[in-house]
Amino acid sequence: MFTKEQLEERKKGIGASEAATILGYNPYASPIDLWMVKKGIKVVEENQAMRLGTKLEPIIATMYEEATGLELYSPGTLKYKNPIIYGTPDRFIIGKNKGVEIKTANARMAANWGAEGTDEVPQHYLIQCIICMAVSDFPTWDVAVLLGGQDFRIYNILRDVELENTIIDKLLAWWETYIIGDREPEIDSSASCSEYLAKKYPKNFAPLKEASPEVEVLLQKLSEVRYSLKSFEEQEEAIKNLLKNSIGDADGIQGVNWKATWKKNKDGKKIDWEGIAGELMNLLSPIEKQKLIDSFIMPVPGVRKFLFSQKKGG
Repeated sequence: MFTKEQLEERKKGIGASEAATILGYNPYASPIDLWMVKKGIKVVEENQAMRLGTKLEPIIATMYEEATGLELYSPGTLKYKNPIIYGTPDRFIIGKNKGVEIKTANARMAANWGAEGTDEVPQHYLIQCIICMAVSDFPTWDVAVLLGGQDFRIYNILRDVELENTIIDKLLAWWETYIIGDREPEIDSSASCSEYLAKKYPKNFAPLKEASPEVEVLLQKLSEVRYSLKSFEEQEEAIKNLLKNSIGDADGIQGVNWKATWKKNKDGKKIDWEGIAGELMNLLSPIEKQKLIDSFIMPVPGVRKFLFSQKKGG
C-alpha cells in the first residue's frame, strides 16, 4: 500500500491504475470516487484484496520469470511528457523494452479473461497497460495473472498510439475540468455520490425551502419511479407465490434457462441475549443498574436521512 507521502504525491496527477476510473471502466470505483481522493475529501483504505495482491505480487513475478526465463525488476514511478500522467509499473524486463503488470483474481472473475496469450484482459487492466506503455515508451506489455489461486496465465498487449492519445486527451480534459477548474462531478446514482453529498452537507440548519420549477419536475419523477417500483414489487411477489404453488412440496422447478428453488433452511438456535440481560439486571440494585447502563452508553453521531412524502391526491 502507498505511504502517506506517496498518497499526497498521487493527488498531483493521474496514475495508470486510475485512468479506467475516469473513463468509467473501473467496476470497483466511479469518477466521483477518484475526484474525492484527489480533492482530499476521501482517503483510500486498504482492503483485504489489496493486501492479498501486495503479498502475492512477488510470488507471481517469480512465476513469470520461471515461465519465460526472463528477469524482472521494479522501475519505480515514471512520468509522461505531460507530467500530470504517470505510472508505476509493477515490473520491467531486464534487457527488453517491455513491462509486466501483475494481477490476481478470484475464480468467479475468470470469465472476464480470454485465452492466454491474447490481449483479452478486463478493460480497466487494459487501460492501465496503455498508460504504462505511454509513460515508458515501450511497444508491448505483458499481464501476468493468477486466477483462483492456481491458474497462472500471461497475456500480451501491443501498443496502439492512436488509442493511447485519445485516452490521454480525455484524462487531461477531466483533470483540467474537475481538478484545475474545481468543478464538481455530475450527480449520479452511485453510492459514492451519496457519500460525497453526505460529506458536503453533513447538517441541516435552514428551514424548508420552496421548490423551483426544475425541482418540482424532479419530485414528480421520484413520485412516478416509486409508484412504478411498488407496482413491480407487487408483481414480483405475486409471481413468486404462483411459482411456490407450482413447486408445491418439491425442491424447486426447472425450466430451459432457469431454475427456481423453495427449500427449508436447517433448524437453528438463537440466544435470547435481551432476556439474559434482563435476568442479570434483576439481580442489581437501581443504582448498580444505572451505573452498568451508563458504562455501555456510546455516542452515535447523527446522520441526515432523506424522506419523501406526498399529499393524498397530489
